[in-house]
Amino acid sequence: MVDGTRPDPADRGSPALLVSACLLGRLCNHRGGASPRPAVEALADGFR
Repeated sequence: MVDGTRPDPADRGSPALLVSACLLGRLCNHRGGASPRPAVEALADGFR
């Protein structure tokens, strides 16, 4: 904990992976539709 209010990313043991919701097949505000990507979905399956 850095200041006791939230975890320090360095304490997690591995870097965070940020993926756009559109790449995971979720509806996106900027397009109004989904853009599923099989490679990204396969990567996400490994982290669920």
